[in-house]
Amino acid sequence: MHNSGMDKTYTITEVARLLGVKVKTAQRWDREGRLKAEGRTVTDRRYYTEEQIRAFRQEMEHHGPRQTVVYCRVSSPSQRFDLKNQRRGSKTFVWRVD
Repeated sequence: MHNSGMDKTYTITEVARLLGVKVKTAQRWDREGRLKAEGRTVTDRRYYTEEQIRAFRQEMEHHGPRQTVVYCRVSSPSQRFDLKNQRRGSKTFVWRVD
């Protein structure tokens, strides 16, 4: 956290930690314009204000919880056993990710 004048500011790493995401995710959100930096330092580092972080959190909550979608398929009924294996593997993967 840094002080620029009277407002507290945060680096992208601090913002990512506060939002519970990876730095790359926060950077992507910035590029997409979803979480726009207040400005940049003289060394071209992004910085964010508390108000921006608060507003972004509210926006995230407004959209509700995220869902993970998993798609499994086989080409023919004779591969039904393979489909069961795919479903079992997908459940294991989703459990680990969520």
